[in-house]
Amino acid sequence: MKKSVVFLLVLVIFSSFTVFAAFDDESFAAWSESIRKFSGMKNIQGEVDIQAELLDAENNPYTLSYSMGFYSRDLRDFRIDFKSPRMLEGITILYQYREQLLYVLNIEKKEYAMQSFEAGQEIQFNPTSLLMEFLDFLISIDSIPLLNVYPKKTETGHYQFRIQLSPPEILTLFDREYPSINIYHDANNEIKKIILLNEQTQEKLEIEINDLIINADNDVVDKYFNIPIKQYTLIEYLGTT
Repeated sequence: MKKSVVFLLVLVIFSSFTVFAAFDDESFAAWSESIRKFSGMKNIQGEVDIQAELLDAENNPYTLSYSMGFYSRDLRDFRIDFKSPRMLEGITILYQYREQLLYVLNIEKKEYAMQSFEAGQEIQFNPTSLLMEFLDFLISIDSIPLLNVYPKKTETGHYQFRIQLSPPEILTLFDREYPSINIYHDANNEIKKIILLNEQTQEKLEIEINDLIINADNDVVDKYFNIPIKQYTLIEYLGTT
C-alpha cells in the first residue's frame, strides 16, 4: 500500500493536466503540496469531528455528530477514542492487526469486550484503509473520467477544491451517494476539512481534522496501544469472525 501511494504521487505530479484545466500554477501547487504531505506515511494521530446531515427512509432530516481522537500505527493498528456523542463518550475501539483482535474498552471502568478474527481475515470497517483509499483517489483523479476539479480561495485566503463527479464514478459511503467532494486547506496547505455533498438531496457528511500529525514518533504512538488489558475485566467475548 505504501509503495502504491508513493508511485501514485509521482504520477500526479508528472501526468497530464486534463482534469486540472481550472487550475492555475498557484492552486495546482497547493493541491500537490497537500497530498505530498502524506508521502511515506507510517503513523498518524489527530482529532476528528464528523457531522452528517441525512434523510431517513421517509425523507425526514436528521443529524449525527461524532468527535474522536484517532491513532494509527504502521497503517495497520488503529485506536479510536470517542468524545461524543454522549452514549459513546469514554469508549475506545482498539484494533491490533498482528494479533487479529478487536477490543471495545471502557478505560475508566477497566472493562472490555473483544472479538478475534481468523488468519487472513481483516476487520470490515478499518478507518486507516478508508483513509488510504481516499488518498489514492485524490492522487489518481487525473485518470478518472467524468470528473472535474474547481479550485477557489475562501474568504480567509485558503484554498477550497470542489471535485464534481458524474455517474458511474459517484462516491458512495455508508449507502449514500456524494457527487460533490469539497476539500478545504488551512494556511499550511494541509487538508483541514472535507465535505461530501449530495446537492440533489442536500445530504452531506462533514469531516474536520484537527491537530493532525503525520509520521508521528514511534514511541509516542506506541503508548496509545500499550493498554494493560490483563488488568481489565472481560465483560463480553464477541466470538471469532
